[in-house]
Amino acid sequence: MKKRKIGIIVVGMYLAMTIVRIYLGRYMHHITFYPDEMLYHTFAYNFVHGKGMTIYGLPAGFYKYLYSLVIAPAMLIPNDTYQSLAVTIINSLVMNAGVFPIYALSKDVLGEDHKFLSLIACGLYLLLPDITFTQGYMTEILFLPLSSLLMYGFYKLFDHKFHKYLSIGLGFGLALLNTNRSIALFMVLAYALLMIGYGIKTVCLAIYRKERDVIYNELPVFYNALLMGFVFLCFYELNAFLVDEGNVSGGIDNVVQSTALLLYTGYALKMYFVGVLLAAGILPIILPFIYQKYFSKQDHSFFLYVFFVMLVGIFVTVMKITLKEDLGTEMPRLHLRYLCNVWIPLIIMFMKITLLLSEKHIKDIKRLIVLICCSVVYVLVFTFSYSGTMVKAVLDHPMLNITNHMWPELQMIIAVFIVGYLFLSIFEFVIEPKKIIIVFLCAFVSLEVYNNYYESNALKDLNQIKIGMNEDCQSLKKLLQQHQESTFLMITDETDDLQGAIDTYVIKDNFFTASQSDLFKKQSKKPITFPHKIEMKNPYWIGEKTFSTVDYLVLRNVRNFEIDQDSMKKIVSCHYFSIYKLHNHHQLPHLNRKLIIKDKKKVIHLNGINDNLLDTETYFQSDFKQTYKKPFQSGKKKGYLLHGLSAILNQGHYKITINYQANQDHLAKAWISSQNHILQSPQQLLKGQHSCVFMLNAKENLFNFDINVESYGEGVIVNEVIIEEI
Repeated sequence: MKKRKIGIIVVGMYLAMTIVRIYLGRYMHHITFYPDEMLYHTFAYNFVHGKGMTIYGLPAGFYKYLYSLVIAPAMLIPNDTYQSLAVTIINSLVMNAGVFPIYALSKDVLGEDHKFLSLIACGLYLLLPDITFTQGYMTEILFLPLSSLLMYGFYKLFDHKFHKYLSIGLGFGLALLNTNRSIALFMVLAYALLMIGYGIKTVCLAIYRKERDVIYNELPVFYNALLMGFVFLCFYELNAFLVDEGNVSGGIDNVVQSTALLLYTGYALKMYFVGVLLAAGILPIILPFIYQKYFSKQDHSFFLYVFFVMLVGIFVTVMKITLKEDLGTEMPRLHLRYLCNVWIPLIIMFMKITLLLSEKHIKDIKRLIVLICCSVVYVLVFTFSYSGTMVKAVLDHPMLNITNHMWPELQMIIAVFIVGYLFLSIFEFVIEPKKIIIVFLCAFVSLEVYNNYYESNALKDLNQIKIGMNEDCQSLKKLLQQHQESTFLMITDETDDLQGAIDTYVIKDNFFTASQSDLFKKQSKKPITFPHKIEMKNPYWIGEKTFSTVDYLVLRNVRNFEIDQDSMKKIVSCHYFSIYKLHNHHQLPHLNRKLIIKDKKKVIHLNGINDNLLDTETYFQSDFKQTYKKPFQSGKKKGYLLHGLSAILNQGHYKITINYQANQDHLAKAWISSQNHILQSPQQLLKGQHSCVFMLNAKENLFNFDINVESYGEGVIVNEVIIEEI
């Protein structure tokens, strides 16, 4: 096919899939994944409305702003429905644009004689299930095409010649990519490791051969690396200077200091490797790795680079995210979307090595045995050890959404699919190796189509605005516009559909969302009077904002706390929430937590982190710093080890049990109270592991009910609180 005709086909594929993505995402969607989506969307809105990079009226030191600038023009559209559609159009145009560098890469790697395979690579890119992110506000929308362009730049760089302008461009491009997603540093670190390894190899080779020319011949490679690194660091530091990154939390932050950390790290790495192998289709990773010596020098360097990006991505993700958010869970969430830029380059290199094996008629029995053994081990690990508990993490692993259905019913189907690769590996040495590409692509495309279908439907269920929410948002916006001098405060700890709709379509300087948990904590000591600092719900690293007064409260119709109705007046009633005008603008009404006692028993575990860290509900506060596995542990000084429940306890007979352990007698005392009045005499906690029991006959509903433990020194741990209705 002629070059012009190929170009027209690629452009046609781009336009066709862009239209398809726009059609799939044409519904009105809202923020779903907190806090990132909220930041990207709010930054974009505030930027085009002259408020800069702010959120809740406060400057936020958040450096991932590039995607926000891309969707910013859509925020100028006043109509919410058309604004949502405009974002989808921009997302689809941008994300599908990665097909052009993918075509250029595949054409250079596979050669002019295999243009059809280059078109296949383009199709594989356009079918990536990660592209369904065009239905939301995710930075992968810009990361995938931009990183694909940088991947192509790296391939051109690995021809072992000095490229001044290309090195400068790649350095700037990596710094630019970092302003979109910090996972851009995967590519930087992978290149640095590759250059270090290459440098050591070159020096050792020069010493072994006693030839200095070996080093001189490779100097262009290191010149490229130094120039690129210098440019990257300049722009990276410039961005860090302009945007305060100190507020962005990262790393493990000493989550735990124990052997459990090391063991879970190994477990998480194992599961990531298994997941990555399956997501890539096994052969695109194993086959090029085993036969890498048959690559040309440029192809070999590029394959190693992509392989290093994958390894670095796995390791850093486990260190910075898994150990921070999923520690202790049965199955860590596999954040394979962070590796979305390596799948197609790996498949291109797989097609290249298969063509080379075909042309050179290579039948390496030793490597064949290694390949088969790896596949057999993989089948055994996956079929018998790989848990399907990642079902709920739809967005985190688009390439593995086939596992989100019936389990273990799909075990046999997937095992058969994987065993098929064993036969493909054997047939490679029996039939023409080129045919393996066709068989593999048929299987891989079928998985891509399925994952696309599942991901699109799942995201639509998550992102689509529910009936009545748009009308509620419009009512709230209208009231905010009418009372621009008044302060509206929404109280919630939820990040569900309703909160997503409000955060997407209600962005006003006089509207704020406060953390319910923070209010419970603050009111446990004394009533909240203004001016007062209140912690914002999202993003969590913004911290507290000082309020001089609060005029209106926005409260959900269905909520897990009650509030004094006599202190306010309902002025607007909506489908999902109501708006109240406070009688006293200088004091916040007291909140009372609703205790849902199922089967007449409420058990509150305090002896460790729950199975899902992201869904942990806090019932109690502590004056002491909490540590992993022993969060409610006394300190050296006197203080409240347990307090802040602030609940409504309905009329009835109750047995309240506090399970604890203490190093010695009289280190702490416990009591129950209502509205700061002690209901029963305090009990001293004794040495050993015991239970402290209170029998309570509540003749009327008790408000601001609390369970308190005060300690006088180290050595007391509260493990559990049980409230039983007798």
